Amino acid sequence: MKVLVIENDRGIVEAISLAFQIRWPEARLISTNLGEEGIELVETEKPDVVILDLGLDDISGFDVLKQVRLFSSVPILI
Repeated sequence: MKVLVIENDRGIVEAISLAFQIRWPEARLISTNLGEEGIELVETEKPDVVILDLGLDDISGFDVLKQVRLFSSVPILI
């Protein structure tokens, strides 16, 4: 399983990473703190699921969601 985390709080990313390591050690976690980069990663990495923060530094998480939905139906947890 490949998981993309788009989150600007490093502590939250670490907590999510630890939770996945405990429950799904085979999962591969990819993370970014920028929405624009997150959109690119959805396209290039083809994750199985995306965990998305709505309050990002560069663009709104809602804008990330809208742009991803133009080309992907990947499950997104907000």
